[in-house]
Amino acid sequence: MSVNNTHRLYDLRVPEWNRLRAVLAGEQAVKAAGTVYLPMLEGQSAAEYDGYRARALYFDATARTVDGLTGALFRKPPMVEVTAEFEARLDNVTGQGAPFAAFAKTVAREVIALGTHGVLVDVAPGSNRPYMVGYAAETIRNFRTTVHDGRPALTMMVLAETAERVQPDDPFATEDIEQRRVLELVDGRYTVQLWQRRREPGGREDWAMVGSPIQPTRRGVPLDFIPFQFIGPGGLETGFQRSPVLGLAGVNLSHYRTSADLEHGAHFTALPTLWVAGDVAGAGADGPEMAVGSAVAWQLEPGAQAGILEYRGQGLGALERRLERKEHHMAVLGARLLEDQKAGVEAAATVRLRHAGESSLLAGIADTVGRGLANALAWMQWWAGGESGGVRVSLNKDFTDAPMGAEEMVRLIASWQQGGIGRRALYHNLKQGERLPDAMTFDDWQADIDNGEAEPRVMKAKTEAPDRGPRDNIKN
Repeated sequence: MSVNNTHRLYDLRVPEWNRLRAVLAGEQAVKAAGTVYLPMLEGQSAAEYDGYRARALYFDATARTVDGLTGALFRKPPMVEVTAEFEARLDNVTGQGAPFAAFAKTVAREVIALGTHGVLVDVAPGSNRPYMVGYAAETIRNFRTTVHDGRPALTMMVLAETAERVQPDDPFATEDIEQRRVLELVDGRYTVQLWQRRREPGGREDWAMVGSPIQPTRRGVPLDFIPFQFIGPGGLETGFQRSPVLGLAGVNLSHYRTSADLEHGAHFTALPTLWVAGDVAGAGADGPEMAVGSAVAWQLEPGAQAGILEYRGQGLGALERRLERKEHHMAVLGARLLEDQKAGVEAAATVRLRHAGESSLLAGIADTVGRGLANALAWMQWWAGGESGGVRVSLNKDFTDAPMGAEEMVRLIASWQQGGIGRRALYHNLKQGERLPDAMTFDDWQADIDNGEAEPRVMKAKTEAPDRGPRDNIKN
């Protein structure tokens, strides 16, 4: 058995992920794949294919859609609730200086793009400062689960990494080494092993463990679970989920192939082609080549004719219409950035209705990403010596820029003044209607009303919760 073995579900998803990565990377990556995404026409030479591929237009719809959907999720900063003692740790959750909001945005984009992302909570040996590490879908090579307390729990996980090693004979040169991080429950205790690919004498390559297995502890007690969280668009179940933009990527590549055919046809039909029927004086089989231009005159022999070929077929028009239909199809699948915006001003309700499909998709992603990151934060908070409870992450679910109208705001405040709603309801509606600063908490707002001079704090709520086990806060 090799540490480099992969899960059967991983093997099924790899072709999808490779295709998605190429599409998201853009024109250079798609064209570099050659015939993988643009088959060679029958009878084409290598040089002819190079021209065929170079003329093709790649429309960067999928990446722009993923960026747009991610931007909609983070149009407002995420709301994070942790204990007061752990609050400062949110400014650097990776141990590399990345704040929580930036890490969350990366996770959300990966979930939208590939359908699966993983978050590992780890602690450096001898340290009491836990941190998060994100793992792309392609790096989650293998896993096993068992049923614990009535629900699936990880018992083994293999993650692909790259380690950097300085060359022994040159301190300024480095090399990348393939590495596998094996997370496993051994006799109920969380154990970490590192394996690296080594070159054996004779050129043979094999995998060898680096050092000895490590058993991370909290307050001297080994963990009894693997602190790794799967996050997908449909839930937090262990395993790989389908990318929400997989269908869009397929149409995007089909659009690229149609564009190649259109540009190929235009190249041969749109350029002027001269023709001569009969003899031209001085241009016989052994005569000089015929020159073309305003300063050149041809002397046609009796009965000879000359002209310019003009393409009159409808084939290219059909290809143009197919491109338009595919662009519309991509818009339906989620690429709203490709659609022409409607002229004039639309009512807020109309805008929300028109984007109902995307909102539904994004609302589900916002929910699962928020719950998955809350689980990881709970582990960090607990591992740092605090409680595992009192952690909550809420991503934005208001995806359209449609602030509350003046008349609606007046009616809302009047209802509050008359005792129809309380302060919390008023605050909630004003916040959702984008009539309060993003960073203003409920306490800030109350102080602003009472004193008129409250400075909004960073959007982090202080909460207190009893000390519980790390599993008590986990939400599936």
